[in-house]
Amino acid sequence: SVIKDENIQVQTKAVVKEVNGKFKGFNVKIESTGSSKKPVEIDLKASAIIVATGYHLFDAEKMPQFYYGKHGNVLTGLDFEEMFKDNILNQKPLFRPSDKGKLTSVVFILCVGSRDEKYQVNCCRVGCLNALKQAYELKQLHGEEIDVYICYNDIRAAGKEEEELYRRTREAGVLFIKGLPSEIKPLSENQLNIEVFDLSTYKLLSITADLLVLETALSPNTDLKDKLNLPLGEDGFYREVDIKFNTIETPIKGVFLAGTSQGPKTISETIEHASFAALEAATLISRKTNR
Repeated sequence: SVIKDENIQVQTKAVVKEVNGKFKGFNVKIESTGSSKKPVEIDLKASAIIVATGYHLFDAEKMPQFYYGKHGNVLTGLDFEEMFKDNILNQKPLFRPSDKGKLTSVVFILCVGSRDEKYQVNCCRVGCLNALKQAYELKQLHGEEIDVYICYNDIRAAGKEEEELYRRTREAGVLFIKGLPSEIKPLSENQLNIEVFDLSTYKLLSITADLLVLETALSPNTDLKDKLNLPLGEDGFYREVDIKFNTIETPIKGVFLAGTSQGPKTISETIEHASFAALEAATLISRKTNR
């Protein structure tokens, strides 16, 4: 594992306090609690820096029309995973969070905070796939006893086996509604009413749901912006050298981007991007060393 590798030093519960220097001569000061109770300051020297700070999950409370944080049966996609992972793994029925009651109707809403000029203009890359997976699992566990709806702008499932997941989810009986809710009203502590105009049928639908799941945007995590003197792109993520041909290097020589620090990505895209960042950093260091 990474922790056991003698060539890798891992500092847990660490905060970057200061960064100065330049390529092949960076000085990084961090504060780490690790296994100790008192913070310890550590000075590190580095030839290159790879920024792999990930993202912040969009705060759905910024969009009060969805009642997230106000109604017990409104969850984000991540909440859904954390709350029901054991039930899904052990093939046990899922329940209504408010009273542990039986689920009969679940609505997924895509693009909450993403593809939105007010919040995140870009696609989150993972919302459609998360909803497809979660909706499919619901139908597999509950079958005809539950109605599952996905409200969407567009279904983006273009990767390997993603179209197959989309097909299986439709065949499982999940209902797809092209459009996002115009109004959501709590009916009680246990149920909500969702009104949505379906652009594929030109009908206004009214759905009573036991559970509302919001697939939220991936927001930038730019906590190191000032310490690294890194510029941001128009989307708020760290800016790369070239959006088409070089999404790994930054305008600061020796500082590289990995994964979702550069922009929203799926897991496989993140792994690939981070691998290229490590390779590019190692190549640049080696090239300079050999001169």
